[in-house]
Amino acid sequence: MENREHYIDDRGIALHIKLDLPDHTGKLPLLILFHGFTGSMEEVTILAVKDAALRAGFAVLRAELYGHGKSGGTFHDHTILKWIQNAEAVCEYAKQLPFVQHIFLAGHSQGGLLAVLLGEKHPQDYAGFLLVSPGASIPEELRSGTLLGEAFDPDHIPESLPTWENLTLSGEYIRTMRDIDPYAAARKYPGPVQILHGSEDEIIPVGSACRLAEEFPDAKLRIIEGDNHNYDYHRDVMAKAAETALNELRQKAG
Repeated sequence: MENREHYIDDRGIALHIKLDLPDHTGKLPLLILFHGFTGSMEEVTILAVKDAALRAGFAVLRAELYGHGKSGGTFHDHTILKWIQNAEAVCEYAKQLPFVQHIFLAGHSQGGLLAVLLGEKHPQDYAGFLLVSPGASIPEELRSGTLLGEAFDPDHIPESLPTWENLTLSGEYIRTMRDIDPYAAARKYPGPVQILHGSEDEIIPVGSACRLAEEFPDAKLRIIEGDNHNYDYHRDVMAKAAETALNELRQKAG
C-alpha cells in the first residue's frame, strides 16, 4: 500500500489531498472522494468508503475543499460554487496521474451533491459515481427557509447564520445553493450511478435519494436499513455495499 499527501493550488487556495494506492501495478481505476458539509477526509464515513475502494482495487484520491480540513479558506465563506471550482482543479490534477485508467467520483452528503453537479458539467470525464447519503434535498430545504433545522427568512437572507459545532455560515452559501436543481442535473449524466442511503437518515431524507435514483438514466439505490446519515449503526454493512457497488461500476467501465 502506498500513500501520498500534498497540496495543489486552485486560484491561490491550497487544497489538501491524499492519494492511496492499492498493492497493484499498471493502470488503475481512480476514485476521487469528497467529504460533506462540515467534514474532512479523515472522518469515519470517508475512511470506510476509502478502504472499501482499496479492497475493490481502486486508487483513491481524497480532497479537502474550501474551508474544510487542512485546505485554505474558511468554513464561513465556503459555497457550492467554490467547491465546484476546487473539485474541477482536483479532477484536472487527477487526469495527469500516469496510472489512471478511468476516473470515478464519490461523495458523502454535500460531497455527493457536488458529484452530481460535476456530472452535469463534465459528463464525459467520469466513468461512474458512488453517492453516499447525497445531499440532494439541501437546495429545496434552503428555498423553504431552513438550514439544518434553523429557520430563516428566505426573502431576507441574513449575512451570517449559525450551523453545527459553533460554526457560522455566510448568507452567500444560501444564495448560491438555493437555485440549484440536483434532479435536473442528474438527468444529464448518462453514466452508471450507485447510491447508498440510510433508511433513518436524520439530515437528508431517504426520499430524496429515491427521487435522485429515478432521475439518473442508469442508477441503482441501496438502502442501508436502520442507519443514519453517518452510518453510526451499520457502518460495516455500508462499507460492504460500497465495495459491491464499486466492483459493479468498475465492471461497467471495462
